[in-house]
Amino acid sequence: MAFDSTLADINREFDEFEKELQASQEEAKIKAAEVAKWKKEMAKSRSEGQFFKQLYDDEDSDDENDGIKGRVSSGGQRRRKKKRFSSDEARIEAKARSDKVIEPARSETTSKFRFMLFGALSGVLAVAVIADVTSAGPSPGQDALYAAIATALAFNAIEERKDL
Repeated sequence: MAFDSTLADINREFDEFEKELQASQEEAKIKAAEVAKWKKEMAKSRSEGQFFKQLYDDEDSDDENDGIKGRVSSGGQRRRKKKRFSSDEARIEAKARSDKVIEPARSETTSKFRFMLFGALSGVLAVAVIADVTSAGPSPGQDALYAAIATALAFNAIEERKDL
């Protein structure tokens, strides 16, 4: 009698586990389908970006190919046509677009304060290295480290000065 009730409890737990397993598998399938749909949408939107629109011609577009433009060659592979700049106006326009993005970033990443800070720190470290080298017991490892850091800071100061 006790054996039958124990076996019934085990079977009940096994049935519950099977239901949980099936629900988990269905959930995994749904999530995999969502991920596949997301990847497909991302690939389509990536191929529709400004960069790619400028690189390739818009002719020969196929809606059935998920937004991928180009012709299908005899081997089934896609061939893309490169868009050639038709005139200097197109190059000037492209340069203006890139400057429109680069200039605000440049103004936000450079400042006179950073230039002064890098210059002052490199100067302090250079003086510390010179003072240690001229002392009675210089430490070469520490001097080399400080000199490398001072050089890096001086380089950053020079780059900041160029961008001001």
